[in-house]
Amino acid sequence: MEVVIPQYTFTAHAKKMLTERDINREWVTGVVLNPGRTEARSDGTVHCLGPVMERNGRILRVITIPESGSIIIITAFFDRREKRKR
Repeated sequence: MEVVIPQYTFTAHAKKMLTERDINREWVTGVVLNPGRTEARSDGTVHCLGPVMERNGRILRVITIPESGSIIIITAFFDRREKRKR
C-alpha cells in the first residue's frame, strides 16, 4: 500500500504569523498530518488541533483549506481556549 503525503503551501499570512508567534513549521505540519481533533467549518476551512510537547502541551490550531493533493495553510496559533495535554 502506498502512503501519499500531501503537499503543503503556506500563505504569506501564515508565514508571517509563524514568525511572529515563534511557531515551527514542523509543529504545524505534524498537527496537520496527525491532528488530535479536526473541525470542518461551513466556510470550507478545516481546523486541525493538536498538542505541541515542546510548548508544554499547548494546543496548536492550524487553519487549512484542503485541495486535491495539497493543503493550503492559512494560519496557526496556540489556542488559549483549549486545555493543555500533558
